[in-house]
Amino acid sequence: MPGLDISNKVKAGLLKAGIKTGDGSSAIYLNQKGYSAGGTPLSPPTEVVTPVLLVDAIVKDYDRKLIDNDLIQAGDKRLICNGDVDIVANDEIDVNGIIHAVIDVQVCKPSNVALAYQVQIRRQ
Repeated sequence: MPGLDISNKVKAGLLKAGIKTGDGSSAIYLNQKGYSAGGTPLSPPTEVVTPVLLVDAIVKDYDRKLIDNDLIQAGDKRLICNGDVDIVANDEIDVNGIIHAVIDVQVCKPSNVALAYQVQIRRQ
């Protein structure tokens, strides 16, 4: 089965999971950071934040058995989303207006096709 077909099945599964686990009102965004044009001493670049909607994303609490207050702290959450948008450590995730920092990212990427991300996020 080609990677694109698997990716579409992952997206459909995440959509179903989102419907079953919530009311569908969650707005989850990746705040992508960049810089404006400029870069001279008289016109330095300014940071620009662009919110990117994470489609088919769900946020879950960690199982209490996994919380060790070292790597996974109480209050940390797990974000699971499709592989359409790259997520890396230190990115910011906005969940219904609450900013979370990306602590750890695990990419499900067989055959060099990003299918899904499992992301540990921590409220700021």
